[in-house]
Amino acid sequence: MKDQLTNYIIKSLDALDMPNDNVIVNLPKNSSHGDFSSNIAMILSGKLKQSPLKIAEKISKTLKTNNPDFFDEINIAAPGFINF
Repeated sequence: MKDQLTNYIIKSLDALDMPNDNVIVNLPKNSSHGDFSSNIAMILSGKLKQSPLKIAEKISKTLKTNNPDFFDEINIAAPGFINF
């Protein structure tokens, strides 16, 4: 599932014309944050000169649109984590 999630994030980044070379998906330290977490929005923030929260929102929206049956829930947490 982690590999599939990583692939969906990469495809979403491609669709958004964002770099996709540093996608990392981890287990969150706090299990209440979900099953998996990614800090890709914070990684991209410096490259794209945008707020990590705005980047996370774009990625989240694209993930939900392109893979509606895969995700039960996607949440964004400051400073820019995407939790699944």
